[in-house]
Amino acid sequence: MPRAKLMPPQRPQPHELVSEQCFEPIAWERQESLPDREILGDLTPLMSIPLRATGGCKRRVCSSCTHSPKVMKMLRTRSLPSAPPSRDALAKFRELDARMVKLNVYDVTRSCLVGAFNHASLLLIKGGIFHVAVEVWHREYSFGSGDRGSGVACKKPRRDTDHTYRRSVELGQTELSAKECQTVAKRLAMAEDWQGRRYNTLVHNCTHFARKLVSELGVTPVPDWVDRLGRVAEGLIAPLDAALVACWTRRQDSIEQSEETWCEKAI
Repeated sequence: MPRAKLMPPQRPQPHELVSEQCFEPIAWERQESLPDREILGDLTPLMSIPLRATGGCKRRVCSSCTHSPKVMKMLRTRSLPSAPPSRDALAKFRELDARMVKLNVYDVTRSCLVGAFNHASLLLIKGGIFHVAVEVWHREYSFGSGDRGSGVACKKPRRDTDHTYRRSVELGQTELSAKECQTVAKRLAMAEDWQGRRYNTLVHNCTHFARKLVSELGVTPVPDWVDRLGRVAEGLIAPLDAALVACWTRRQDSIEQSEETWCEKAI
């Protein structure tokens, strides 16, 4: 019986590459269905990347697999272009974007000094001197001072010419429709609390109106950093204001008592 020939171990093929992370052979599949030029496309410059393969394959491109590991990886992960969204999908996206309630934050006035101060105060104390407005359904509502009429104004979003726009904060999507949101804004504009003459820089300003409107829309409250500096100033000035009012009241009472005493003596 003839003796079987002992075959030497097969040499690893060049396309069985060694992974740099786990050092395990990876067999890269060739795409026979498409010509090489169509497969490579604009990835030809990546062909110059050297390969690390078992069996001493140190050529720039393996003759058996034609493509380098990086090219093959990109070809595998490369996804086909998706179809453009339909009109219904675009309409739904626009509606969701319109329902998003945003707090538009402005630097008070158009002065660059105020902007620089706010930039520094945001880093140091997370606060500043801001004017805020609420944007919903492509309309922006804010509150300001005025001699006559309502202090509530409706403008184009982020287009306030009296202040410098800084950023917007998303507060969530409201369940109210565009008409319902307009009804809520009109009701607040007609209220006595939001007339222009009732505006006060510290105790009744645009931030207080924004908090009220946001609560009516049923979304996340206004963040505290927006009026942190104003609340600190209010906490410092309010006791002084109360002391001045009390002093003025006592003075008026003493003047009235002295006038009554003088009248009694004169009679």
